Amino acid sequence: MSFVTTNPEALKAAAEGVREIKDRAVAISVQAAPVTNAVKPPAIDAVSTRAATYLVDHAKKYKDTIAEAATVLEAFAVALTTGAEKYATTEANTGKDFT
Repeated sequence: MSFVTTNPEALKAAAEGVREIKDRAVAISVQAAPVTNAVKPPAIDAVSTRAATYLVDHAKKYKDTIAEAATVLEAFAVALTTGAEKYATTEANTGKDFT
């Protein structure tokens, strides 16, 4: 027979860790945005203009990707927190019916 044990406090700590990762990623993205969105062509020619446009477009896609990642990480953190709360409640109520 298999047994599963959980540690609600460890799940809550993991959720906080996930939130910290999300917050750091968003903060770094915000710090980098002014520089990455302001790329100027190094010369006045078609290739330089195209390269600068490509880099700015790539920076915008990166920003969108970070926003999506932040949403996923927050959802994961919420799931961990909810799971921890449910496990803690279940553990607290397990012995009550038998006493």
